[in-house]
Amino acid sequence: MRIGINQKSLGTTDVNQLFARAKKVQVQGIGLNYEDKKQAKKLADTEHIDQLNSLVDANSIAITGLHLGVLCESPSLLLGANVPASQEVILQGMRMSQKLGKPDVIVPFFGQNRIEFPKELETVTRAIEELVESAEEMDVVIAIESTLHLNQIQSLVADCGSTHVKAVVDVGEWTACKYDVGGMIRGLELEEISQVHVKDVRKEKGLPPDYNVRLGRGDVRFSEVASALSAIKYDGWVVLETPPGDDDGEIVNWSVGFVKELFEQK
Repeated sequence: MRIGINQKSLGTTDVNQLFARAKKVQVQGIGLNYEDKKQAKKLADTEHIDQLNSLVDANSIAITGLHLGVLCESPSLLLGANVPASQEVILQGMRMSQKLGKPDVIVPFFGQNRIEFPKELETVTRAIEELVESAEEMDVVIAIESTLHLNQIQSLVADCGSTHVKAVVDVGEWTACKYDVGGMIRGLELEEISQVHVKDVRKEKGLPPDYNVRLGRGDVRFSEVASALSAIKYDGWVVLETPPGDDDGEIVNWSVGFVKELFEQK
């Protein structure tokens, strides 16, 4: 498996610092976030893309994915009227991906873009289906990150009918939903998984999920996750989404060590 880390876990938005910190903790990749409209403009920014390519080459650190969090600011793919503009954001991400070694383009369904009703899932499926031809031509994976249950994920991926549409396994989010994470992983086909996101979560009755938790100290059953991934012979990206912790990077370094040891044992 290849170990990556999301930029939020590195505690900076400065791309030079991101790569320096990632190199320090000895990960192989960085997941980049585009969380609002201002950041999303960088998807088509040639200087930004050139800078990233230079840093990738200089540090021998890949980009694991382009996380289009801007889509969560509104019901971007849930309402027909919002779909065309949202599809254009995804297309921009796909064009950028082509120039960066083809990291996954991660389409998240959280916040206002969270899928809650069957009609919304139908709208989303049609919207993604319409992007499949472009994804195949560019050879870029559209990675769906959501709180959908196993049968819903399988239905969405199957209906899109392309190996260029896959699911993100997010062990923290799925645990917060009280899913059997190991069972869901085993239920997916290997080719249906784009990458695995790792964070812990603590659940308490009457309170929202708390993700500000060190790995192994919350409710995620990491040994089951590792066993399930081993059972399906997964060997792709495992990307940390842990709290950034201290400025010296000791907590991040500890988290990276936890994940490396976890999967070495399996």
